Amino acid sequence: MSGKGRDFENSEHGLQKPELPTDVEELRAALALEIQRRQDAEEEAERWKRVAEDAQDEARIDPKFKIPNYRAVIEEGVVLASILDRQEEGLLAVLMTDVRCLKELNDTFSHDVGNQAIQRSIDALEANLRIGDFMGRYDGAADELVVLIPTLSVVPSLGEGETDRVVEPGRQGTEHRLSASLTVIEGRLTEYLKAHPLDHPDVLHLPRESRVVGIRTAWTFLPSRSEPVPPDSAQEFYERIIIEAISEASRQLKKGSSRG
Repeated sequence: MSGKGRDFENSEHGLQKPELPTDVEELRAALALEIQRRQDAEEEAERWKRVAEDAQDEARIDPKFKIPNYRAVIEEGVVLASILDRQEEGLLAVLMTDVRCLKELNDTFSHDVGNQAIQRSIDALEANLRIGDFMGRYDGAADELVVLIPTLSVVPSLGEGETDRVVEPGRQGTEHRLSASLTVIEGRLTEYLKAHPLDHPDVLHLPRESRVVGIRTAWTFLPSRSEPVPPDSAQEFYERIIIEAISEASRQLKKGSSRG
C-alpha cells in the first residue's frame, strides 16, 4: 500500500498523530498554553473544594446568631468525650444558659430586643470561655446555649483560699475542681452582663439596671462508666451520652437549678 493509502487509513481510524510545532517559538507557546490550561483546571478544582467546605461549615452554623448549631455541638462533644475518656481524670461538663424573662422582653418590647438579649448572653460566654471550651445553640430553644467544658480548660485561679483546699484525687476530685471553675464562670458572666446592658432604642428609656440581661445557668457532667467502649460502636455511644447530658442540663435549667 502506498504512503498516501496508509495516511488515509490512519486518518479513517482516528490514529493519525497530531502535528507538533516544529518552530521553537511555536513549541514554547504551545507549552505555555498547556501549563495555563492545567493551572486553570487546578484553580477551578480548588474553588469547588472551597465551595464544598463552605457549605459544610454553613451546615454547622446557626444562621441568626452565627455560632455553632446543635449538630456542631454534638459532633464536638463526641470528639471531646472520646479524648477525655482515655485520660485518668478526664471529665466533660455541660453548661446550659438561657435568658431570664425572654418572653416578657419579646411581648413588651419587640423580638429585636429579645434577640439582643440573646446576643448579650452569647457575648458574655465568648468573653469568658477559654481555649478548649465549645459553645453552641441548643436545638429547638430560642435562647438556650450549650457550652462543653473539658477538664483541660478548668480555671486555674479560683480565688482566695481555693488553692489551699485539699481535694481528693480521681473523678470526685475532678468534679469538685470543675464545679468550682463553673461557679467562677457564672460570676464572670453576671459581671459582664452588668457592664453591658441592653442599648436597643426600644429600652433606652429604662433605668440602666432594668436593662441588664439576666441569665440562668445549670450544668451536669458526663456519666462515669466502668466498661470499655467497643471501638465499632464508639461514635454511637459518645453521641448518646452527650445528648443525654445536654438534655439533663436543660431539664435542670428549666427547674431553675444552678447545679447538675
